Amino acid sequence: MSKFFNKLEQLVASSTDDPHLESAADVLQDAGCSTASIAVLDNGEIISHCISSCGDDTDTLFQACSISKPTAGVAAMRLVDLGFFSVEDCIRDLLPNEIVKLLARDPRTEAAFNAVTVAHLMSHTAGLSVPSFPGYSDANHVPTVNQLLQGRENSNTMRIQFCSVPGADFIYSGGGITILQCLMEHATKMSFPALMQKHVFEPLGMTRSCYTLKAGENATRCFWNGYKECEAQWHYQPESGAAGLWTTPTDLLKLGRGVQKSLTGDGILRKATAERMLTRVTKDIALTWFVNSIGFGHSGGNFPGFRCQLIAYADLPQNGSSEPKPQIPQDCGMTVMTNSASANPAMWKLLHAISYLKSWPEIPLFFMAADYKAPFRSLETGYADSWKEWIGWWGKWQIAECSGMPVAGVDGVLLNLRPAAIPARHYGGGQQSIDLLLDGTEQMLRLGFDGVKRIVELWNGSMGTCETLKAITYA
Repeated sequence: MSKFFNKLEQLVASSTDDPHLESAADVLQDAGCSTASIAVLDNGEIISHCISSCGDDTDTLFQACSISKPTAGVAAMRLVDLGFFSVEDCIRDLLPNEIVKLLARDPRTEAAFNAVTVAHLMSHTAGLSVPSFPGYSDANHVPTVNQLLQGRENSNTMRIQFCSVPGADFIYSGGGITILQCLMEHATKMSFPALMQKHVFEPLGMTRSCYTLKAGENATRCFWNGYKECEAQWHYQPESGAAGLWTTPTDLLKLGRGVQKSLTGDGILRKATAERMLTRVTKDIALTWFVNSIGFGHSGGNFPGFRCQLIAYADLPQNGSSEPKPQIPQDCGMTVMTNSASANPAMWKLLHAISYLKSWPEIPLFFMAADYKAPFRSLETGYADSWKEWIGWWGKWQIAECSGMPVAGVDGVLLNLRPAAIPARHYGGGQQSIDLLLDGTEQMLRLGFDGVKRIVELWNGSMGTCETLKAITYA
């Protein structure tokens, strides 16, 4: 085990005072995560580690869920570079007849169909329906792509159709990415797995990525929580481009690294193509990637029990934001893949801990994945005296001092505040946040600033929300 992952395991294991939880695997299992497979990209080099209570390892395959979408998106941009089509091309001219007939069947929305471009599909602004796909537990009753797009036969989702006009709104659409899959197959005259192998997996060395498992493959199975296995090992996902990729965290970081290198003209895509792919369209969405000024990434979740997240740092446009930009680590990122329906909090704790231990900026919280989960408790035990400047009442919350230590709570119930394993937020003038975990709970208080004014953010991990508490002053 590397020194870094040894320290990560030490941090996880020491985040609780429960004597029954002795190891990092015990803590994660109790937190709803049977396996956390982790990869870290630092200065272009990838290291990996697996914390598992069910025998998984770093070569074990997981479903990438919706991270399948930007993986397919990189293939689409490769095809753009190769001249198969442009992102500004209308899709009607690029699709097979059976898909054209499906999307043009309602004359009321034919004008909308005629206006949809490849970029609309890739930015979820085509106005198309079907946000996600639950998959199929029985391999003998899996519909074809055409059947599921029509919502017929064995399909468990509705027919894909227009629910808005192109360009009007961000409407997350796995159906739209499945249309992109059909478009790429038609343009290349290749099956989707074959074109992905040729244009993405082989060039990037993604040797543990596929869409169909071989017999006896080292693949994980799904859990409801850290202990209870799901009735089905996993679900089959015929919509390969939207949700069907099997892979490892290491391979996903090879994808992220390939896009990062493309931004400097030394990657799988032309520099201008990579910049176009990571240019914000609306909200935080670019072309299949979510973006902000310090990086790009995507989350994923497949039924019944896969949760995953990919984050890659990159110096991207501010898009009108006036917030100071932190120092952005070069060629760095992280991926966590889990096999449990309840693993989301543990996954985010690990992501925060990785960035904290690496002294990287706080994790980009993209639209659609702005999940404010409380972090692990830090290994640090000391406090800077500056926390005392926030002593007082913040709404119904009280921050106070007890035996020299910070405490906080409501209605006189005060719990210890402990340093949190999360990167501090940097503000103007060299100021940064003090992040304190309400020990034993899923809540964190971020003591920060709004200009020169002190503020307190309450991160409610159980709800995934962040609330700015109002300071109360007394005459």
